[in-house]
Amino acid sequence: MDLPTCPACGQSVLDDEAKDCPFCGASMSGKPQAKKPSAQAAAPKSAKPTATAKDESKPAKASSAPAAKKTDDDDPFAVDKAAKKGAVALRPEPSKGRAHEVVCPMCETPGFTSTKAGGRDVRCCNPECLVPIFTAPEVKKEKPPEEPTKTGPPKAAVYGGGALLVALVGVGVWFFVFRVTEVPTPEGALYVPGQSGSDDSATDDGDEPASDGSSSTATSSIEDPRTPQHIRAASLKAMEEACLRRENNRSKPYCRRLTATAFARTGNTEGALQQLDQMRALRPSIPYYRIDPLVELAWRGHQAGDAAAVKTRLDEAVAVAARLSTRGRSRLEYAVDLAAALIAADRLTDARKLIDAHEEMTPDGQFAGELSAMRAMKQFNADAYADEAPIYRWAAPQTVAVVIGLVAHGETEAAQKWATSQQNDEIRSEAILVWADESLRRALAAGNALDMSAIDAAAKGLPPSGRVRLYARLAGRYLRAEEKSEADALLVRAHAESKQPAPPGELLLPGMKDLMTLQLPAAAPLRMQALAAAELAVVESRAGHVEKSAAACDLAMQFLRGSTPSPMAIVQRLNEIKDLGSDAMKTKLKQALELKTDGEAFLAFNEYRRNCSKIADASANRFAVQEAILVAIVNAGLLDSVSGEIDGRSEQSDLNLREPWAVTRVPRLLIEQYTKNGNDDAAKPIVAMVNAAGNRGTIVEQLIAVAEKLIDDGKFKQAAQVFEGRGSGGMSDDQRESWRLRLAGRLIAEQKVDAAFEFVGGISDADESFRESALWFAAAQATQSGQARKVWEIGDKATWSATETVSIYGGLLESLDVPAPPKTASTGKTTGVPTSSR
Repeated sequence: MDLPTCPACGQSVLDDEAKDCPFCGASMSGKPQAKKPSAQAAAPKSAKPTATAKDESKPAKASSAPAAKKTDDDDPFAVDKAAKKGAVALRPEPSKGRAHEVVCPMCETPGFTSTKAGGRDVRCCNPECLVPIFTAPEVKKEKPPEEPTKTGPPKAAVYGGGALLVALVGVGVWFFVFRVTEVPTPEGALYVPGQSGSDDSATDDGDEPASDGSSSTATSSIEDPRTPQHIRAASLKAMEEACLRRENNRSKPYCRRLTATAFARTGNTEGALQQLDQMRALRPSIPYYRIDPLVELAWRGHQAGDAAAVKTRLDEAVAVAARLSTRGRSRLEYAVDLAAALIAADRLTDARKLIDAHEEMTPDGQFAGELSAMRAMKQFNADAYADEAPIYRWAAPQTVAVVIGLVAHGETEAAQKWATSQQNDEIRSEAILVWADESLRRALAAGNALDMSAIDAAAKGLPPSGRVRLYARLAGRYLRAEEKSEADALLVRAHAESKQPAPPGELLLPGMKDLMTLQLPAAAPLRMQALAAAELAVVESRAGHVEKSAAACDLAMQFLRGSTPSPMAIVQRLNEIKDLGSDAMKTKLKQALELKTDGEAFLAFNEYRRNCSKIADASANRFAVQEAILVAIVNAGLLDSVSGEIDGRSEQSDLNLREPWAVTRVPRLLIEQYTKNGNDDAAKPIVAMVNAAGNRGTIVEQLIAVAEKLIDDGKFKQAAQVFEGRGSGGMSDDQRESWRLRLAGRLIAEQKVDAAFEFVGGISDADESFRESALWFAAAQATQSGQARKVWEIGDKATWSATETVSIYGGLLESLDVPAPPKTASTGKTTGVPTSSR
């Protein structure tokens, strides 16, 4: 039996009584089809009006597509232009964010789009389709099963009475299996943007290489990238597509910034310039976002010897840098990157003006300097970077970061010029130290000898403490490389410089009368001498020279104790003011100073209280440096001397000599190290000291311990969120973010890449911008460790937002061709101190 055939599309129809074709909707009789009233027009009058139906007496507009112009009723296949323009175009192949399959009811061609297109008009991807516009089926969203609520750590572990609430809906861990294979590398694999025939998509025009049979992978292309060339091309393509996404996109300017920078760093100047044009056209525009790609293009021009291009890029970057905010961490990183490029272009004045405006010595400024240094050094593992962090914070973190950036670009002479141009002794000493240390690190990594003549010449302009610290740091670098003879020679030079000047005597707190006029000595020179001695103590301990290390440690303490009175003594004076009250203190001062009037006593009391507060602040700063020094020395292995030091000072009856070591992290670190070494007897008296003082650690250390335990238990998302909410109130932003980077870095170093991304992905939306930064670092570190394919697969997940996507691929491209940092002997440093809290 012959089936009825549609006169319009030619399809056979099973239903003999069908009036309309189920495939194309045309009349089976071949006559024009009467228009059906819309659902809204046919609704009862009692129905509640919709937003689009203001007048019930008038027919409502169709909701599935824009209003169409009247078409020829004699042509059942006519498609009005307005409906065609408003329809969502289906893609012939699935891609990130467009993996939902929709089959055309007319020609049965499958196409792909976002699940958000369900219920909307879509356009078939088959250009020969007779009826290309149809409504995509609604997508039924199923609620994922919830994991059982996981309990957090014991209440007392973090808050001592508060509860840590960490209950999350679980998301499965991503598991990928990838075997590295040898695949022929084709020519012309570079992705070039803007070659698509459509304005709203980025497509690949590259050729797909044929397999030569040597690989288990039949093909390697931009759609299934396995070679570095194709991973690079596919990542750039994915980044450009993410820039065009409207949904789930926190910031289009952010996407464009990272994408433009990625194009520039991969040598695709044309692509970078196109992205910069898009950034300029964005509304609202964020001008200083253009600094990163402009600086990268300037470096490219500098390497190529194109002075005109360098000037053009830097002029624009300097112009937009004038609009940098006066707050926030990112401005500090922009300033560092631009200043380094300006110095390389011999624009020292512009660089100095920029850094002077954005030098920040706060903890957040320190962390920004560390991030700048890590990016320049291509050391994306924050935990490994912390292992080489300075004993105490830099005096000028942005200035130091500029030095590192210059050396990283091979501009060692420019870095030396910048370092030696610093007017402040402390800043100049640190800048020259970092310049020399980075130069040696890179020379050792390349297997080259370091020319010490330039370093010796620069050292002549430093005070003795600067030279001691310089030679000790270089000796430590040689020890890491296991070149002991070079290290020993530099240690001899460091000791020779350390003999002058001699430390001052311990500064004791005077009586009330003398305290009124007490002037503390300048803190910076004594702090510099203490840190120089501490650097020497650390290296000597690592070299196995216990007696020399102990002597240097004692010298460091002497310098600091000559800078302010004991913190215990000055706190006792402040407590006296509080306990006695103002009237009693005025009477006491009136007698001690032999004052005649109450007015004089009033002025004296205010001056006395003000001076006590100033001295207390200075004493607290001094003790913070002491603590940082002893932590570093304990990490270097000098345990017995430090144990004796803190025990003796904690038991002093004279407040001028007593120091509150029992409540610091030093005794806890000693316990940890003694226990690790199996020396429980040495640990017992320190345990008693800590328990008597009620020293359970700072909130920072407690939260770190909780996060580490959750990571050990495989609860990665919960671990990330330990650092959020009310329970983390004792942590500063820099500590919170530094530690999350460090913990992610450890996971990747242990080849737990999926776990690291789950950990970082667990950072809540309240820290969304930092989550993007952490994804960038995680992707860079994992790629550098040989996991580029895995990072690509992780980034290709549809769950990431647009900004997260560009962060992952931006990090991947940052280190795709960058070798991992050389492994050196460990310093033995533990996790006791957040880098940015030093």
